Amino acid sequence: MKIIHSSLQQNQANSPLISGLYLPAIKSKFATFINKICEGFVTLINHASELKVWQSRDRKGHTCWNAYDPTTGKSISLDSEAEMRMWIEERYYQQ
Repeated sequence: MKIIHSSLQQNQANSPLISGLYLPAIKSKFATFINKICEGFVTLINHASELKVWQSRDRKGHTCWNAYDPTTGKSISLDSEAEMRMWIEERYYQQ
């Protein structure tokens, strides 16, 4: 008995994609794509929890230092940069 293979099956068997020549490149590109998505997600989460600090002036022109901690939902307004630095350090060492 003679076995006959169709030309389609032979072409598929000889295809570089099927034989594995292109498969590692595809896996590598897919892994890179997934890594970029994960890195973006981690960056988004990290930026969402970053402490926000800024200066403002009241009606009399007095400079105030303000901070907002999105992790705790707390905000603070202090009179000097030194006080703000102390508050930030206390926050850092509490965690």
